[in-house]
Amino acid sequence: MPLLFLERFPWPSLQTYTALSVALLAGSIFSAYTTVTDPAFGALETDDTPAPSDVDLEHLSNAVGNTELARTVLGYLITDSLFVWVLVNTFCCSLMLIAKMIQYAVFGPLRVSEKQHLKDKFWNFIFYKFIFIFGVLNVQTVEEVVMWCLWFSALVFLHLMVQLCKDRFEYLSFSPSTPMNSHVRVLCLLFSLLLDCCGLAVVCGLLGASHGMHTLSFMGAEVMDFIYTAF
Repeated sequence: MPLLFLERFPWPSLQTYTALSVALLAGSIFSAYTTVTDPAFGALETDDTPAPSDVDLEHLSNAVGNTELARTVLGYLITDSLFVWVLVNTFCCSLMLIAKMIQYAVFGPLRVSEKQHLKDKFWNFIFYKFIFIFGVLNVQTVEEVVMWCLWFSALVFLHLMVQLCKDRFEYLSFSPSTPMNSHVRVLCLLFSLLLDCCGLAVVCGLLGASHGMHTLSFMGAEVMDFIYTAF
């Protein structure tokens, strides 16, 4: 199996990973805030500013708490080559938390075979998409790598949810005494995943319009492959 050594690596629990991700995000936001509010940083400064008075200082204090500062901090995080990966990690952590909530609400405790199928699906997806990004596409800029990482993070989330739905639906089909609401929950989840796939198709069109036909074709192929394998 590809990347078998990574599967056997002692990864931290979801609680530990979430705590580390929150700490990294908080530290990054604080560092960006310290940078953009520094007088040497020109993002918040304007030309021909009059001498500050008490009223001006009050207005400046209010402006610092406005959305303009939040946009400046967010823009700094996105453009920084290190902090942008903290945002990517935060996005991945959010997807994992959403998947965990879906598990509790729809599936409950997972069976051993379901966990194994999820691991196999995840590591195979990571292995082949890593080759796709750096071997086939040969992306070299940080912006493109971040874009594809976010794109495939959303796709692997959908693939894993569909795989879990397939395994659970097969289990429910062979169980003679399963309640109807179990089938309804799985079908509702599949329907919501289909809607999410339609949202990805819209994102594909928007990104393709800004990054060219090659990006549009590759992303469109990924969406069509997901629809074909899932539904």
